[in-house]
Amino acid sequence: MDSSVPPRTVAPFDRNPLFLLAALAILLRLAYLVFTWKTLASGGWEYENLSDSFLSQGRFLFDHGAGPVDSAYMPPGVTFVLIAAKSLLPTSFLFLLAALHLALAAGGLFLTARVAERAGGPRAALLAAALYAFDVNLFLPVAWVLETIYTIFLLLLSVHLTGKLDEEPSLRTAAALGITLGLASLFRSTMVPQIGLSLFWLFSSKWRKKRPASWKVLGTAAFAFVLTLTPWTIRNHHTFGKIIPVSQNLGINLWQGWNPTGGGSEYALDGSPMPMTPDLTKDLAAASTEPEWDAALKRAAFRYASEDPIRWLKQRALSFLFFWHEHNFWAPKSPYRTTGWLLLGAANIPFVLLFFIAAAWTAGRRGYPRYLLAVMGLHCLIHTLTHADIGSRYRYQIEPIMLILIALFLSDRLPVAGTRLESFVRRLSPSYKKDPGTGIAS
Repeated sequence: MDSSVPPRTVAPFDRNPLFLLAALAILLRLAYLVFTWKTLASGGWEYENLSDSFLSQGRFLFDHGAGPVDSAYMPPGVTFVLIAAKSLLPTSFLFLLAALHLALAAGGLFLTARVAERAGGPRAALLAAALYAFDVNLFLPVAWVLETIYTIFLLLLSVHLTGKLDEEPSLRTAAALGITLGLASLFRSTMVPQIGLSLFWLFSSKWRKKRPASWKVLGTAAFAFVLTLTPWTIRNHHTFGKIIPVSQNLGINLWQGWNPTGGGSEYALDGSPMPMTPDLTKDLAAASTEPEWDAALKRAAFRYASEDPIRWLKQRALSFLFFWHEHNFWAPKSPYRTTGWLLLGAANIPFVLLFFIAAAWTAGRRGYPRYLLAVMGLHCLIHTLTHADIGSRYRYQIEPIMLILIALFLSDRLPVAGTRLESFVRRLSPSYKKDPGTGIAS
C-alpha cells in the first residue's frame, strides 16, 4: 500500500443503502396511499371541522351535540397543518398533505437509523431502517388525517436529540429538544410527560457518569418546551379563563376507558359502541361551555372507578393488552373488523411477542437502550391508565422504537443474520467498509 496516500475515513456503512431503503419506504407508502386515497379524503373529521370553522369564522368551534362552541377539544397541531394546507392549495390541499406525510415517513427512517446506531452500532442501524421501511403498520398513518405521522417523527427526533445532548451538552441542542417536544405535545397531549422523562434521564445519566448535571442545559430545554406551548395556552386562557396547555379532552378519554361498559379501548369489549347513561346525557346537555362538558365526563369517570375498583383494575389490564395488540382482532362486533385488519392483527401477534423478548433482553443493558425502553414504558402507562385505541394507533408512535430494540436484539443474538446483512450491504454499495468505531454523522 502506498504510504503517501492518506487513509480514507469511512462511515460505518455507506449512505447509499439508507437512501435506497428510504426510496423503497416512500414507494411502498405511496402505493398504499394511492390504494387507500379515500381514507385520506374522509379522515380526521374533528380536525376538518376545527380548521373549517377557523377559516370561515376566525374561531376554533366544535359541536359536542348542543351547537358549536369555542373549543380546545383537540390538540391544535393537525388543525394548524390543515389551515396552512387549505390556505396554500384550497382545492388540492390533500396532495400537499400526502407529500408532507411521505416526507415525514422518509425522515422517520433516517432518525430510526441514527437512534439505532447510537444504541447498538451500524449493523443495528441498518437492520432497524430495513424493518422500518417494510413495516406495514407504519404504512397506515401516512393515509390518516390524524396526529400519528407527526408524533412518530417528532418522538423519534426527541429521542435522537436526547441521546445527542447526553453525549455533547449544548444549549442549541437543548433548545431543539424542548421545541421538538413542545410541537409534539401540540399534536398529542400525551406527549407532554415526555419532556419530564427526557430531562430526568439526562440528569440521572450525568449523575451515573459522575459528571455534574448542567442546569443551564436542562433549564434551556424546559424553557423552550414551555415557550412553544405558551401561545396556544394564552389563547385558551383568553377563551376559557383557565390554564389549558394543550387540549381539553381528558374527560372523554377517561369516560371511554372507565365507564362500566368499557372494554379497555374506545369501544365495549365486544367492539360495540358504548352508550352514555341518561344521567350523564342530561349533565352534558346542561353544559353550556366545553370546560363544563369536560368536567361532567371526568366526574362520571371517577365515580365509575370508585364504585367498582376491581372492574377498574380489569379494564386497566385490558387497556394494557389492547395498547400492544389491536382490539379489532378480538372484538367480533367491531365496526373496523375487516379482513385486512384481521390479517394485520394475525401478523402483529408474533411481531409483538418478538418485541417483548427484545425488551426483556434490553432491560439488562444500561445507558441509551434502557432509555428507549423507558420511553415506550411511559407511553404504554399513559394509555393503560386511560384507554387504548380500537386499532393500534396509540402504539404506532412508539413503533419505530420497538423496531430499534428488535434490531438491537437480532444484531446481537443472531450474528449469522448480521453477517448476511453486512454482505447484502456490500453488494448494494461496493465502497462499504466495516468500521464499528465510527458513528453516523449527527
